[in-house]
Amino acid sequence: MNNWKNIWDKREDNLAEIDLGDTNAVFSELKRVDGFDLEGGIPIESLLTQFNNTMRELELKKGDSVFEVGAGSGANLFLFAKQGLRVGGLDYSEKLLAILRRVVPSENLLECIHAEAKDLPTDKKYDAVFSNGVFVYFSDLAYAKTVMEKMLAKSKGNIGVLDVYDEAKKDECMAHRKATIPDYEERYKDLPKLFYPREFFEGFAREHDLDVKFCENELTVYGNAPFMYHCYMRRKS
Repeated sequence: MNNWKNIWDKREDNLAEIDLGDTNAVFSELKRVDGFDLEGGIPIESLLTQFNNTMRELELKKGDSVFEVGAGSGANLFLFAKQGLRVGGLDYSEKLLAILRRVVPSENLLECIHAEAKDLPTDKKYDAVFSNGVFVYFSDLAYAKTVMEKMLAKSKGNIGVLDVYDEAKKDECMAHRKATIPDYEERYKDLPKLFYPREFFEGFAREHDLDVKFCENELTVYGNAPFMYHCYMRRKS
């Protein structure tokens, strides 16, 4: 993951040029910093749809708490705080976390942790814990399972893993990327992506007596969306 970390540590924000009172503009810029500016950008409407679906699937409401693993510059937590939630986040890029601290009000921010995902502390609990677009950068399924164990231990309720690359569509995905991204092999040398079979999450759910739900990716204009899915897990009543 260190090669990816070098990329995130080089990201720059343009918040100084934006009205910080314009929620949609700030959210869009934070998403761009977190890498969602690929392929010409994604409409704010699609990003907001994904956010609203995440809030619904995690069963969150005003006054609840939510923690994000791989919070990046804080795009999602920024919106959750705007919705009246208490938030916390972890990321391995201190540069991105510095942006998060600038945009999320201190009264809403319970934790801001600089660490690897596998080192997520679980002493402080949240109503829900999720990760968005981060599992693709993990080294292998064993690492991912370790992170999910930590996420479950930190959550009092649901957990969610968003933007998972589908193992069943790996060949199709790679063919698409090589056909649409110039000099793909050179640009992504030593920058692997991890694909996940749905059975991986189903097995984790059985092991921990959880209900599991898969959802399609909402960012339909994003070239990688057809090859991705979301996974939500709930403790059984």
